[in-house]
Amino acid sequence: MRPDEPGRVVLPARLAGVEGVRVTGDTWLFGDMALVQELLHPDIVLLNVGGGRYVMDPRTAALAVRKYFRPSVIVPMHFGTFEPLATEPQAREVLGSDPRVRWLTPGIAASL
Repeated sequence: MRPDEPGRVVLPARLAGVEGVRVTGDTWLFGDMALVQELLHPDIVLLNVGGGRYVMDPRTAALAVRKYFRPSVIVPMHFGTFEPLATEPQAREVLGSDPRVRWLTPGIAASL
C-alpha cells in the first residue's frame, strides 16, 4: 500500500499455473513482503521499479529485494514507458550490478 493513498490495498499477484513467481504489481514497499517471502518463497520476482506516484522507484525496489526477497531471478518492470517513471538507464544504474537481474525486451521471448 502506498503511504500517500489511504485505504488503497494492492497485493502481489501470482502468475496462473506458475509456482515460484511473484509480481509486485502496483505496490510500494511494505512490511508484509516478508510474509510473501516466508510463505510463498518466490524464486522469480517481477519487480516494479518505475517510481512516480505509481510504484517503487529503483532505489526503493532494490531495498525491497535486499530486505524482504531472496529470489534467484529479478525482472524489473513498470519503468521507461512515460514520465514521470524512471528511465531504463536510471533503473540499470541502481539494479545493474545485481547478477540476478534479467532485463527483458518487450516482444522478445525469454526463458527465466
